[in-house]
Amino acid sequence: MLIRFVSILIFILSLSACQHTVDMAHLPLLNEPLTFQITDQDERNSMLIVEPYADGQWRFVQVDSLGAPISRQILHQGKWRNDGFLPPNAKAQKLFTAVSVLISKQKNWPLAAGSEQIRIENTAESGIYQLYWHKQQWTIREITND
Repeated sequence: MLIRFVSILIFILSLSACQHTVDMAHLPLLNEPLTFQITDQDERNSMLIVEPYADGQWRFVQVDSLGAPISRQILHQGKWRNDGFLPPNAKAQKLFTAVSVLISKQKNWPLAAGSEQIRIENTAESGIYQLYWHKQQWTIREITND
């Protein structure tokens, strides 16, 4: 009976894991940091900086409107790890994954496996994007250094 329960539990967990993953194992090299203004579905604003960290690594730093860090994570070979002493933040990790797919689409890089789950809408080429993934929604605007 216990073996049956464990096998059913493993099956259910593997199904849910498959549906929530995007394989970001091969990251192109970013030439410069990118900055985004983020508004989540609860209308909270934050800033997100995506920067090249090391060869094949991207660093994501999200701060609130006062500049306090919300999440800092590094993406390397498809694996996320925390950067610093902030606790793990699964919601931020979903945002970072969706932004990674947006960057790949903007730069015409090959898309990661599973990225078709993330819906991206651009409103009239205004530079404002709506991202939808796992019942989450974000409005994203890239801030340029011009």
